[in-house]
Amino acid sequence: MRAFAALLRHELLLLFRQNVIGIAAATVIIYAAALYLIPRDHHDMWVPALLMSEIVTMGVLFIAAVLFIEMRQQTAIAFAVTPVPTATWILAKLAAFTILSTGAAQALLILSSSIPNGALVTLTVVLTALLYNQIGFVLALWTGSIRDFFLPLSVVMGLLALSIYWHLGAADSPLFWIIPSYPAMILLASSVSAIPAGTLLLALALLLLWNAAAFWLCRHAFHTRVSARLGR
Repeated sequence: MRAFAALLRHELLLLFRQNVIGIAAATVIIYAAALYLIPRDHHDMWVPALLMSEIVTMGVLFIAAVLFIEMRQQTAIAFAVTPVPTATWILAKLAAFTILSTGAAQALLILSSSIPNGALVTLTVVLTALLYNQIGFVLALWTGSIRDFFLPLSVVMGLLALSIYWHLGAADSPLFWIIPSYPAMILLASSVSAIPAGTLLLALALLLLWNAAAFWLCRHAFHTRVSARLGR
């Protein structure tokens, strides 16, 4: 726990030094401007969609960008040869970026003030931010370069669009349940529309399951892309 706390402080300090926090603030301003342009009586429909878009965009892009810098500087390899467990380093990095994404999402919720920011919404925001930071982590390590990153990124954003289309009433299919963003979109939409309790429980369970699977993939990606180079 002490090692995790020290690493988390280190990661948060890096976010400040690399101006990631400033870029996150600018991102919130952009989404707030988009929200301002939407008529107030349409906020119930659009705020969950904008919130989902912000979480996914920040979650995938920000951590991937930092990881590309760290791989170029061989920071990840440096951590791989330390006695700190791999899981601890990964958790600290994910926690720092999840705090950043969650803070940005909460800022947008406060600015909108049109949907209830209750316990379920907060839990959904945190779990969704964590999930998409893990997805960004995995994609960055698997692709290894910005050039190769854009194709899987387009797949992630395309699947996100399908979830948003469902919320807007433009598309629907039972197959949407296999999309990682779909359970989160259901949970966020429940703040402005009536959704059966059974559906909400299933969505929450799937979101938790996606997070567990994503963390396994994070450890596997780190082992195959970083530790394996060192013969560990």
